[in-house]
Amino acid sequence: MLAVPKKKAKKKKPSMKQLRKRLDRIWYEQIYERDKGKCQCCERTTTLAPHHIFGKKAYPAGRWNKDNGVLLCFAHHFHYAHGKPEEFRRWVIPWLCKRTNTPVSQAEEMYDWLFVQVQERQQFRSCDFESKKKELEEK
Repeated sequence: MLAVPKKKAKKKKPSMKQLRKRLDRIWYEQIYERDKGKCQCCERTTTLAPHHIFGKKAYPAGRWNKDNGVLLCFAHHFHYAHGKPEEFRRWVIPWLCKRTNTPVSQAEEMYDWLFVQVQERQQFRSCDFESKKKELEEK
């Protein structure tokens, strides 16, 4: 009897959803590290979640932009950032001043620059995964 050679199992390519989840995890870790594992409103260290300053659905180009994230506890994330978005937006400028040690005028420019960045049309493809991963991991 002749032996039939076995076909090598092909490595299954990760789905776009899996790639996005990996990048989301890296982005979260970067925000967590930058914000020293504390809610940026109250300095709580439990029930933390990253928040996109400019929402990832409305502004997909800002989804993995480290400048577009802030670490918040559940209460501030849910009740403040999502519950009172106008108040939250007014809080962002002073927070940027504190985080970057810059005057208000520069923080306002940073906010405006970030808004321009997240408005870019960007279509994420699986071949972009490695370059986006490297970009996120750079400090």
